[in-house]
Amino acid sequence: MISFRIEKSGSLKGRCNWFDLSSDLLWQCTKGEVSSDTLTKLRETVLKKYNSVDSHSKVLSFATSFLKFLATTRSEPQYQSFAPYLELPKALKERKNVTQRIVTTEDIETFLDHQTS
Repeated sequence: MISFRIEKSGSLKGRCNWFDLSSDLLWQCTKGEVSSDTLTKLRETVLKKYNSVDSHSKVLSFATSFLKFLATTRSEPQYQSFAPYLELPKALKERKNVTQRIVTTEDIETFLDHQTS
């Protein structure tokens, strides 16, 4: 368990609403405590709250970047070890039927019959 505090300053002020939304959600879910439970809670909250994959990516990327920032500024690399708890769910690829391109034995026999006649 690691504690932190979010402070908005410099270019972050008024730059983008997503920074505010992301930092507020990060704070609501963690209350300044970085642990597998709090970051899993953040991930689940984001996936439930937003429908868009882009929204998921923005908030979770913000949290991952914040962990990297904490690891760098505090010289404590253990912050980054929590990043896997914030990964996006894997997208399922749609499988397309390719049966129209498959050549069957019957097709070959028909072709050969036409060639020999």
